[in-house]
Amino acid sequence: KETHKFTIQIFGEIGVGKTSLPMFYQQVEPGWSGYAPTTFLEESKTSHRVNGAVVEVNLQDVAGNLNANNSCTPIANKPIVFAVLQLDVEAGFEGLNEWIEELSLDQRASTLPVALIATKSDLAYDERDVSEEMGYMKQNAIGERCFLFRETTTFTNDMRPIQNLFLNDIVTFLVNKSRSTSLANSQLMPQSHQFESKKAYTSNIIFKSCKYISFILSALLWGFGVL
Repeated sequence: KETHKFTIQIFGEIGVGKTSLPMFYQQVEPGWSGYAPTTFLEESKTSHRVNGAVVEVNLQDVAGNLNANNSCTPIANKPIVFAVLQLDVEAGFEGLNEWIEELSLDQRASTLPVALIATKSDLAYDERDVSEEMGYMKQNAIGERCFLFRETTTFTNDMRPIQNLFLNDIVTFLVNKSRSTSLANSQLMPQSHQFESKKAYTSNIIFKSCKYISFILSALLWGFGVL
């Protein structure tokens, strides 16, 4: 059966709601009273069936304080395939810009596909420092690898928008991307595979022919009393 394993890391400033995203994604009610900032890296795993494939998602919430520790360090040890950049519409772009720069400096992260997720979309327009239009402009500024911008909120009891965001947008994108990569690889290698296959087939035919000829010669020589 077709299976996929994807590791996704969430980056952003302290307090933007990174810890809440995995909770909503996994339908876990956030424990606001017992909340504590992530100190390094927190992981949560879940499985889905997407378009006939079994998909295991490892979602990692990375600590948000770049000055306290190098939060990009987990990239060196984890085979991540996707990065979520989280934006607080109440706080502006300053913290997000630092994360964009940090990710661009890491060789493993600089080419990863990215989704830009803005939280606190429940705020009134005059309470926001970042409008939805500015979010789309930031997506374009990040470049082609930022294939998605979405606004959401974790200050409601409705978990479905965030679940749909991850499952229908991000995870489905990764499954399709993985399938496209596998198809492209299979189309690049058929000539060499065919050559090796034909070579092995030809060698097998020659070997069997030699055995058959040897048997016939032995039978003839035995019949003439030579052997």
